Amino acid sequence: MHFMFMKIFYLTPLQAAIPNRHLLPLLARDPLLVKYPKLWACTSVSRVISTYTPTIKVLSYARQKELHLFDECGASLSPERSRNAGLLLVPMPETPSAASLPSVNEEVQYIRDSATKSAIKITVLGNPTSAEVLKQVQHHVIVHFACHGVSDPNPPNSHLVLLTPDGTNADKLLARDISSLNTPDAQLAYLSACSPAKNPSTILADEVTHLASAFQLAGFSHTLANLWETEDQASSEVARDFYDLLFQDQGNVDDHYRVSAAFHKAVKKVRDKRPANYLGWAPFVHTGA
Repeated sequence: MHFMFMKIFYLTPLQAAIPNRHLLPLLARDPLLVKYPKLWACTSVSRVISTYTPTIKVLSYARQKELHLFDECGASLSPERSRNAGLLLVPMPETPSAASLPSVNEEVQYIRDSATKSAIKITVLGNPTSAEVLKQVQHHVIVHFACHGVSDPNPPNSHLVLLTPDGTNADKLLARDISSLNTPDAQLAYLSACSPAKNPSTILADEVTHLASAFQLAGFSHTLANLWETEDQASSEVARDFYDLLFQDQGNVDDHYRVSAAFHKAVKKVRDKRPANYLGWAPFVHTGA
């Protein structure tokens, strides 16, 4: 069963006078897609920011953790206050025995350009091993993976594809290894990979066990992922627009809300460009606070 945490925002002046609300519907299945673009203005996909959580306890923990990317006035944090606010980028444009991901380098450059609006430190691990990533993840507030991913029928074996120590073969960053990490300062994991929010198990079909939930179990307040394999270009566009919005000066805005709102707007932008291609924009989901 999925818990869907919906952050309502109202679009008309009259509706804006109504206080924002949090709704918590319980879903045995994922939400149905609305296939007809002319009806979208009247649907929840245009009126709410949808957030998923594997359990109520995980949601409560995620919302208790403070996220500080910007100060009380909306400006980027000073270097002193942001000394622990590191951004880890893990790009894999080329993977042994797998298709190339031509948009990865462009995606990473967009993120680096957007992050310059903040004092956040950037670390890039190009073609790393799983051991290197596990070590670095524990020391960064934000981690972004742009690589291949595999959803396994045995969910703990779902993995992101990296490299072996010799740099010649594909290695696996397993969900079970991620979930066992201790990351008290972790806030945001962006998984720009194939199906990291998918659970293909028929035996555990009612369990929220996949790569995205593994990062939440490790302590990340927010996980951004997709439910099925998406177009390389669409994934790059969503990531680019998300980070551009995330690091914009928006005044005194709650940073947890900033994350979910930025992702919602980034996905909506792709949807508005190619409305008929709902398989290309619908899989992107936000899990967390």
